Amino acid sequence: MNPFASVPSVPSGQEVLDVCFRRASKVKPRVSKRADKLIKVKYVETAKLDSASSLISDQLSSIVKGFPSLDSVDPFYKEIADIIIGLDRLRQALGALDGYRQVIKNLNRDYIRRMRSAPSIEDIRKLRRMAYGRLSSIMRKAGIRLDLIGVARERLRKIVSINTDEPTIVVAGSPNVGKSSLVRLISSGKPEVAEYPFTTRSLIIGHLTHGKRRIQVIDTPGLLDRPISERNPLELQAITALRHLGKMMIFLFDPTEICGYTLGTQLSVFSEIKELFKEITTLVVLNKIDVVTKEQLTKAEQIIPKDNIISEISAVTGEGVDVLIDTIHKSLDSLALPERVSKQSITPSRKVIPRHD
Repeated sequence: MNPFASVPSVPSGQEVLDVCFRRASKVKPRVSKRADKLIKVKYVETAKLDSASSLISDQLSSIVKGFPSLDSVDPFYKEIADIIIGLDRLRQALGALDGYRQVIKNLNRDYIRRMRSAPSIEDIRKLRRMAYGRLSSIMRKAGIRLDLIGVARERLRKIVSINTDEPTIVVAGSPNVGKSSLVRLISSGKPEVAEYPFTTRSLIIGHLTHGKRRIQVIDTPGLLDRPISERNPLELQAITALRHLGKMMIFLFDPTEICGYTLGTQLSVFSEIKELFKEITTLVVLNKIDVVTKEQLTKAEQIIPKDNIISEISAVTGEGVDVLIDTIHKSLDSLALPERVSKQSITPSRKVIPRHD
């Protein structure tokens, strides 16, 4: 699911040289025993150079092919990769390796031609050593690129694996409103907690199973709990990445304000987040109905825009959660699931799920 998870390890430039030179030194071409010594040396030395050049070129090619096509990577992973390492930098580094391969090919052809026409054994061996020196110089330059690619590989392979083909619900809301509790409550198993590779934050990923449908439910602590205006560029890009995943957003309100944020503040966060996720269906959930007063609940229902589906639950007691799950599935049924990100703005009708006293 993470397209970078299987990228093989990336050696340093010196490691490539050491391995390839060592293997080339063991090359023993078949030469007629009747050939004179000069001919034999030409065969052996040109074979060593040709082997070393081919091995280095093949190793560089293998490194490039070990990465998935950056243009075909899912938009979610593309955005995250851009945050972590910078896609332009990675493209340039991988492209440079192809450039070095062509330089090596030309060098190999030139020096083999010169070695074949060399008049003495000493000249042949001197040319082969010169070619090795040129290869070493090329690989020192390539080593800078390899180091960057190696760092990219280590960071990218740690990106949390998310099935981008499964319907995904992104959970948002101010801090302490019960987002993580909701994810754990509706998940069929123990949610996975995975670190963001570019922050100290974690993703909480649960799965909601209904019949044959499996849905990912994701809470992103620290990302979707404050106004967009307070976000730094990396956080904004991370939020953009989540938009590629989301088929639906659940926004939690705490009408009791026990979370430490007023309804006005929560509404401000909601308005900005919903504007950013405007192409995604939004369900509004009023949490903590086990402790809310009628006045608090009425106030919350009055300030929330009238064009939202509203559910009322308690993530502590589980009250209303079954109804919420049913609402989730009915909303997903109305979407074209083969298309992960709808291009149309869906405006669901307001629906209040009554409390069960």
